[in-house]
Amino acid sequence: MPINAGTYQTGSISGTVSNDSNGAGLGGVAVTLSNGTTATTAVDGSYTFGGLAPGNYTVSFADSSDSDFDSSGIPSWTSAAQSVTSGGSAEVDAPLAADFDFDGAERPD
Repeated sequence: MPINAGTYQTGSISGTVSNDSNGAGLGGVAVTLSNGTTATTAVDGSYTFGGLAPGNYTVSFADSSDSDFDSSGIPSWTSAAQSVTSGGSAEVDAPLAADFDFDGAERPD
């Protein structure tokens, strides 16, 4: 029986962006995957990227004009690489504080 090595199921990355000080979800935060796909968090701070090919992705979070999070021009925060397997999912939550100094550096998950 032949094996079709080119067949895979898509996966997803999802999570919640929240206020580090009180746990409340932050709506309107810009979320970008390393493949260039973008989303904006819902009112409760949640986001989902579906239909992803297996591989490694990073997730970046930044203030947007609709955000409840005021970064005052601070650069975005980027997660460590997240692996998405065939049919699998990864979760990347981002507890952010309004006065957190992103400094353009990676913050450990």
